[in-house]
Amino acid sequence: MFLLAAISTVAAGDSPPVSNGYGQPIPSKDLIKVLAQIQKLDQGSTLGLHVWAGYSRPQPPDPPLTPLDDIETAIIFKLSPSERDAMLSWAGHGDRSKLLALGVANADIGPCVDSIDKSDCNTIASHGGTTSATAPAAFHNLPFTVPAGNNQDGGISIERGFAIVKNDATSETHCLTFKNVGVKKVDALTFVYKLHAQNGEVVFAGSNLRAGNFEAGQEVAGPAAAPDLGTLRSDGPDKMLLANCWTKSATVATPGLLRAAYITIGVASVTYDDGTHWALGQ
Repeated sequence: MFLLAAISTVAAGDSPPVSNGYGQPIPSKDLIKVLAQIQKLDQGSTLGLHVWAGYSRPQPPDPPLTPLDDIETAIIFKLSPSERDAMLSWAGHGDRSKLLALGVANADIGPCVDSIDKSDCNTIASHGGTTSATAPAAFHNLPFTVPAGNNQDGGISIERGFAIVKNDATSETHCLTFKNVGVKKVDALTFVYKLHAQNGEVVFAGSNLRAGNFEAGQEVAGPAAAPDLGTLRSDGPDKMLLANCWTKSATVATPGLLRAAYITIGVASVTYDDGTHWALGQ
């Protein structure tokens, strides 16, 4: 409740844009700072930003623990409403036009990024900014498994998926495809994931929320394989595949990611359209 009130307070008013003597808008220092921080993100974190910004009402992380969390928090609380709208329009939908209208240069936004920018980004950016794509990060794959007896819990079946870890152990991304094999429409579900060392020890764990409207019998697909992450675009027909991907990142190597040998993912809870709820262990 407090969080929503705080956001409403921030968004209540938008100061008139600052302009130079020729009537051209000048972007705020906070906006330029956020854009500069985004350029420092690795490929996995950039994908995480894109998925977060594409939500209908993106919420700031609580508490913020990673550089990506700090960026998302700054977008919500430090930018003016018009700046926030422009930032989400670009990060979530690949549209730079609102940022450019605020006086931001393509050079401030940075190189065109496949997982964020529209397919014509390089053509547009050539009129006033850098056009080279970011270099692919060095990742390796983790075997993806579903715990025995946990592949159809709550009427949700995890069909397939994959996970990748950056070689410097600063980020992990996993994606999956699931299917509603039950008889009820699903509004939201929570997945739990664990990264295991070679001896089976859990070295890293977390959970992911997936909201939507999933009909009985519907399969909700994620990207088919890790290489697809570099080809999916925000304006492409397969954009929604990215909603089934989650990324965790840090500024320094994470010991758990250094030891991770495989990942297990299961269903922890399901909320149905009729208001009922299922949870693992009930």
